[in-house]
Amino acid sequence: MGPMSKKPDAGYELTVVANGERHNHATDSAAALKYRRVGSPARARLTELFRHHHSVATALETLRVELQAEYGDEYPLVSADRSIVPDSRYAYELYQKLFKEEYGTGANQRLSSLDNIKKVVTNTERVAVEQHCGETIVAAVTPLMERAHTLRESGEIVFIDASGNMDRDNLRVFLIMTWSVAGGLPLGVMLSTSEAQTTLEKGLKMLCDILPDGGVAMAV
Repeated sequence: MGPMSKKPDAGYELTVVANGERHNHATDSAAALKYRRVGSPARARLTELFRHHHSVATALETLRVELQAEYGDEYPLVSADRSIVPDSRYAYELYQKLFKEEYGTGANQRLSSLDNIKKVVTNTERVAVEQHCGETIVAAVTPLMERAHTLRESGEIVFIDASGNMDRDNLRVFLIMTWSVAGGLPLGVMLSTSEAQTTLEKGLKMLCDILPDGGVAMAV
């Protein structure tokens, strides 16, 4: 690569740079590969993982595991190539872009988590969704939880594991559990938009109504 000067018809000096695509540094080192543009295949694979409800962290981890299986002993070099394995900043920005395209940015445009729950769960006897005093409550008993109700312990001790600020709608999650030799086992789950006493009482009554036959009886 080198400059060449020539004088065009207008009389001005111009410098033309001819690039022979020769580099004075290694182009296959980790220091160089980390600056490559993310390729279309990598973007498509991340997008597909996000569509399957992966977070940024789990999508990147899943992608890396898949690439390890594909490339085998060559994976250490591949893992440094940003065109194949995007960095976390790119993955986060892609996630935010896809999120805005699907849900919008305004409060009136986006689907709430409860709307998504209603789309995912089926209208079976083991799922209940109701509005109570302006709050939304979801109660559910999964097949695994139904099996836990067959244990003797489920009729002896029941406790509630409560968590909050679980998502962008700040839903409260209440996991009803019992003890076993293997640790805690779930008996039911309740989601609500409030922690008010009347809301929790209503949610527990809903949960009692959908318990399987012979399930633990919870006094509310």
